[in-house]
Amino acid sequence: MTPNRFAPRGAALLVLTLLCSTFVGVDAASGAEEDGSIAYGASVRGSQFSLLQQLETDLDRELDVVRVFKLWNDDFPTADDSAILDGRDMLLSIRPKQNGNVVPWADIAAAQPGETLYEDMVSWAQSMEPYEDQIHLTFQHEPETTANLASGGAADFIAAWRRFMEVMAVAGFEPVNRVWIMTDYSFHVPEWDRRHAQDWYPGDNWVDAIAGDAYNWYQCRDGINTPWMSLAEIIEPMRQFGQDHPDKELMLTEVASAEDPADPSRKGEWVNDAQIMFADPIYDQFTTIASFNVVHSWTADCVWYIDSSPASLAAFQQLADDPLFGGDGAGDPDPDPDPGCQGVREGNQVSLSWTDNGGEHVVRRNNGWLATPGANASSYVDTGAPQGASYTIRTWADGVFVDRACELENQPQDGCEVVVAGGSASLTWPDDGGFHVVRRNDRWLGSPGFATTSFVDTAAPGGATYSIRTWAANGFSDRECVVAAN
Repeated sequence: MTPNRFAPRGAALLVLTLLCSTFVGVDAASGAEEDGSIAYGASVRGSQFSLLQQLETDLDRELDVVRVFKLWNDDFPTADDSAILDGRDMLLSIRPKQNGNVVPWADIAAAQPGETLYEDMVSWAQSMEPYEDQIHLTFQHEPETTANLASGGAADFIAAWRRFMEVMAVAGFEPVNRVWIMTDYSFHVPEWDRRHAQDWYPGDNWVDAIAGDAYNWYQCRDGINTPWMSLAEIIEPMRQFGQDHPDKELMLTEVASAEDPADPSRKGEWVNDAQIMFADPIYDQFTTIASFNVVHSWTADCVWYIDSSPASLAAFQQLADDPLFGGDGAGDPDPDPDPGCQGVREGNQVSLSWTDNGGEHVVRRNNGWLATPGANASSYVDTGAPQGASYTIRTWADGVFVDRACELENQPQDGCEVVVAGGSASLTWPDDGGFHVVRRNDRWLGSPGFATTSFVDTAAPGGATYSIRTWAANGFSDRECVVAAN
């Protein structure tokens, strides 16, 4: 089997346990990216190669991987497919639908040698085999969505996935990765929800990479008022799911953000934050990210293209140039010296001041955008500052940015206290507005909601740690909970 070139960063050894009868475990570390970088790519549709060429021109580099969508009876490889595979990997999603009709998952699971569906799978395997060291293969991405209700339920999907991958192996095709792709939302929903990701997981022996399609929808869908969300918040449940499967890669096979009509720089800020986020070691399991650079036909008002605004394009160019994402770093100029930022709190008002070092200034509160005072600005007043808020000044110049943390005077202490008694833990904290979330051992525990100041964990494990995450309009802030002295 071809070694996996995109093994989880920081992993010394990755053994892929596959079908006992047809696959054997291999040491994937020998094929891993030695520099620990994340493969960066994009989705394309339509005239695929011409769109890909334009995208690579905009980013001034060749992509590592390209996401391609196929139906059951599509030709492969087409001329575009061959051009894409000339030096690039492919994230190939095959959807069992032909001539406008769904191919039920149960029929695929039951397919036997000599039957049409079985031979269809053999044909796919034979056509992909010459490219097996470049193809990351998916059977039916996002199976849990309502668009796939006619295909069957979770058990049908799992049986079909296993049968499909089994036939691939029997026919001699062993892809770089078998990539299980879900929506980001499937990792958020509770266990009783039919879309709950775990219910659709084919099993560790049948999957090499766990993937999600992650979107910051904001307000681009008619009638759906979704809050602005950072990529970190969107993918956190998926990251935690991956921790339960530490030998699997994590991939973001579609990544995109809507624009904020009120702030043309906000999408660029979103991309910059994502770039910084992935440098954190807690994301070392992520190996591949693909921008969704097309239009969802059913949400035409959601503009996902990387060049949807000058700020967005500049941010994607900076990400693509980052060595963490396989760039050469040649486009990164040395930032100006950091002159710092100061702030003074008076009640619910915080006055910020900083030295203007040129460029376009952005004020950020609690890791989220707050305001854009613009070029040559050197001060800003936040008249609705929540307790415990933190601030940074982000300055854009020549397509890159530098952040300056603001030191605040008169900042009130805003803590959380835990009292442990028996098997329960009682948490209390000051209410500073916003929506409160209780986290235990760095994972979600409960959402007591707005204007709450207490929570009781009735099943507290020994040695647990707690924090309160408070969401406001412009992001979130965390505060650690201190155990009260006995």
